[in-house]
Amino acid sequence: MRIHWFKAKTLISVPTLYRMILDHDRIDFYDLSSLSYAFNGGDVLPEEISRRWRKKFNKPIYQGYGATETCGGVTMCRTGRGESPASAGWCPAKPLNWWIRRP
Repeated sequence: MRIHWFKAKTLISVPTLYRMILDHDRIDFYDLSSLSYAFNGGDVLPEEISRRWRKKFNKPIYQGYGATETCGGVTMCRTGRGESPASAGWCPAKPLNWWIRRP
């Protein structure tokens, strides 16, 4: 795993990859302790994956929402405030200005 080789500190991925890492039959051969932050995007993070990740690595997966292909993240969960299951984030990602309007 590249996380192990390069001592990555941040992983930004989709739920499918988090599940694949957790289900990897040789996961215990890799040192992923360099990871400080894991962010989820692209799909809803199942609570089961979040629980398994926390149990295995003792760190949360933070969730975010945004159209990364066009403008980057719109909302992100703040690190250090715990997990927020079924949430797309606590606050707008800066330096964006955005409004919620009625049609």
